[in-house]
Amino acid sequence: MDWQPALSLILAPLSAIMARVEAVVIADLPYVLVAASLTVLVGTMLLWARALHGAVAPEALAPLRALRAEIAGRKGEDAVARELARPGLPSLRNVILSDGDGWAELDHVVRMRAGTVVLETKNWSGWVSGELEAAEWWQHRPDGSAPQARYNPVLQNRRHVRTVVDFLAGLPVSVRGYVVGAGSARFGPPLSCAVVPLAELATALVPPADTCEDSLSLDEAWRRLADAAALGAPHREAHVAYARGRRLAAMRR
Repeated sequence: MDWQPALSLILAPLSAIMARVEAVVIADLPYVLVAASLTVLVGTMLLWARALHGAVAPEALAPLRALRAEIAGRKGEDAVARELARPGLPSLRNVILSDGDGWAELDHVVRMRAGTVVLETKNWSGWVSGELEAAEWWQHRPDGSAPQARYNPVLQNRRHVRTVVDFLAGLPVSVRGYVVGAGSARFGPPLSCAVVPLAELATALVPPADTCEDSLSLDEAWRRLADAAALGAPHREAHVAYARGRRLAAMRR
């Protein structure tokens, strides 16, 4: 009997289930409990399948890897939220905006006296290589497994910044963006200059002392973004499904 299709059928629903319950599970339970439960459950199935049939096909593991990536991503965003809370910086999280071709999810939007800042968080491990303007970067994991292609977060956040600029059209408010490294990953040259380590985020956000935006324009911009954040829930499920599909496609390559 070929156990690979059966294993895929068992693992694939994890992603669909997570789309429905991730907000409840991840918000209400410690990450370590979620991760440990999944590890024990799926690890047992994998050992069983390997004992019966030998090696497990990489594509069978794609749903599990995508699920682990979602949990890691949420942990990274939580770490950034705590870092922003220390100096009391006003911020919005997981803002859903239309970008013309679909929906873009902004991990954090921060209000500063010099405008707004869009943050894209990556909670990666290992070593990351690539070119600054390439469509993909490559993550080399500590376990020596094959490098994994990752969508270039600099290009991703550049698109998010343009989305915010278009959303705030007509308001003289500056919008800039940073990619935040919230994990243990090391970034090779020239990528390291484009990723702000979490420990340095507060310093990177501080604008020059003589920089200041018109307060009325900034208030209006923040009101619009806050309203969008409050109204974005109906679009989140569609965006989560789209993002999960992209992750699964990348992990199956």
